[in-house]
Amino acid sequence: METPIRVLMIEDDEEDFLIASRLLASAGPKGFLLERRDCLREGLSAIGLETQVVLLDLSLPDSRGWATFERVREKAPHIPIILLTGLDDEQLGAKAVQGGAQDYLVKGQFDGRLLARAIRYAIERKITEERLSHLADELRAANAVMAADLAMAREVQGALVPRQPPRRSDGGRMAPLRVGMLYRPCQTLGGDFFAFLPVSETEIGMVICDVVGHGVRSALVTALLRGLVEEFKLSARDPGRFLTQVNREFLKVLNMPDCAMLVTAACVFLDLRAGVSRGATAGHPPPLRLKASGSAEWLPLHGEAIGPALGFDASFEYRAVDFSLDVGDRLLLYTDGAYESCAPTYEEYGRERLLAAAAQSGRRPVEELPDRILADLQGFVGKGEFTDDLCLVCIERGALPSAGGGT
Repeated sequence: METPIRVLMIEDDEEDFLIASRLLASAGPKGFLLERRDCLREGLSAIGLETQVVLLDLSLPDSRGWATFERVREKAPHIPIILLTGLDDEQLGAKAVQGGAQDYLVKGQFDGRLLARAIRYAIERKITEERLSHLADELRAANAVMAADLAMAREVQGALVPRQPPRRSDGGRMAPLRVGMLYRPCQTLGGDFFAFLPVSETEIGMVICDVVGHGVRSALVTALLRGLVEEFKLSARDPGRFLTQVNREFLKVLNMPDCAMLVTAACVFLDLRAGVSRGATAGHPPPLRLKASGSAEWLPLHGEAIGPALGFDASFEYRAVDFSLDVGDRLLLYTDGAYESCAPTYEEYGRERLLAAAAQSGRRPVEELPDRILADLQGFVGKGEFTDDLCLVCIERGALPSAGGGT
């Protein structure tokens, strides 16, 4: 047997109550249980756990208009409210629906079937509204947890970015090396990273990587690559061998044919005593060499020194080529965020502007170079947002101290 819907009607006009009673009886003799209170004060007192719907007159002896609806809604936020209005209050009824009422009916313009349907629909809409509200609360809570997790992940990722040049085993500065560094993710988490790979007091490798894409996936791949870089860092004397080992292990660990992840990388090795330098790239733009004389040029990596991105072909063997880096020369490694950002006109900054910005830095301290390039790039982009991560690392080879001298 169907349980009747309990309806509380707050209405001071007894005739309107009798009309509503007859209409509901005609729509369903035992479908509704209607009771009445003739003022707002008594109506609020009568609202209880069994009340399923409130039929509310907006013109009561002790309350009129919008305030009447607000007080009932405050008293019973989880109970659907249907407003009963006169013709002159129809606009106010529509406003109340926008403010949380489930429906409104103009007195004298509804029959039993319409009134019954309005009550049933009000209950269903309120149930749906409550469910959506609950889901929204759960979503907000989940988003808050996710935001906190991402914030912590950003802190961890930022803590892994080198903040100072590599040090000697005794804690002193690695001579004769000076370094300028900049890392700027475009989202909470980034997919660019760089690492120094000290081999001895005067030998060092350096690698820079750019994971294709952004966000959490790229950050997780970055974490994996950091581990591989650490594992194979002793191979940095030969950048080709180093990239080959990282690539093979990367594909072995991240064996996901349906979700391939590509990483561009560049690796260089510098023997600061002998002046021997070697370099290789994996789908990455070539480093910039800034001569002590003031000229700037792309590093002449060619042939076997230019290989496909990591994560593409496990059988590929990367090869390194020699290049010169004289005392006073600088080497700039960067990711594509340094030249692919666009002005408001959609014109790309481009490699030639990057080359010019680096050359214009002159012989200012190498530590300032990344910030000067960023300032030039920001001036070109204007107020627009950077759409890619940005990583810049510039190293300068100095002269070794004389025998027995300090550093």
